[in-house]
Amino acid sequence: MKTDLELLKDLLEVIFKLMIDIDDEVDADWLKPSDGYVVEDDEEDSVKFGCSCVDRLVSAVGDEIMLPIVG
Repeated sequence: MKTDLELLKDLLEVIFKLMIDIDDEVDADWLKPSDGYVVEDDEEDSVKFGCSCVDRLVSAVGDEIMLPIVG
């Protein structure tokens, strides 16, 4: 059975992977965007969500426990 610290490390790993998730398949339309193409903020939303999750974990668990895990 994993310890609480190991579970926190696993959770942070999942959050960080979510924040940097890059789609492996590139759509042909994306390679040649039309005029007036607008970039969607899906990636930015993932980063904001991940930061929010980490902030909540630090608030819930405390700096003394989380900062050594993150650092």
